[in-house]
Amino acid sequence: MSFNIVSTIIMFLVATVAIYLLYFIILNLGRNSQLSDKEVLNQLKELFAKQQYELVELLATKYLERNPNFIEVRRYLARAYLANKKYKNAINQCDIILQSYPNDIEAQHILSQCYS
Repeated sequence: MSFNIVSTIIMFLVATVAIYLLYFIILNLGRNSQLSDKEVLNQLKELFAKQQYELVELLATKYLERNPNFIEVRRYLARAYLANKKYKNAINQCDIILQSYPNDIEAQHILSQCYS
């Protein structure tokens, strides 16, 4: 029983640290300091692998405000929406991708998952 309490507390602390780290990243995106595209993709990849889809949504949305044509970030956003069953949002992101890249297989795949 005490192991469950300890593990819950540890998971809570890890989640809290992740949220504050993401908050710091988002604040920096709003300022003049810029993360490189590679750093943003690495952050998104790591968060997605940890199934922290809400954080992927936050970071990707904020980054796309400044870089709306960054397709890789938009794909992560679409995948996060799909994982969170926000199908309408995922479809919208895929439509944006497919307007510029009509043969984008990954966007087509995400879109097909939304309709299945």
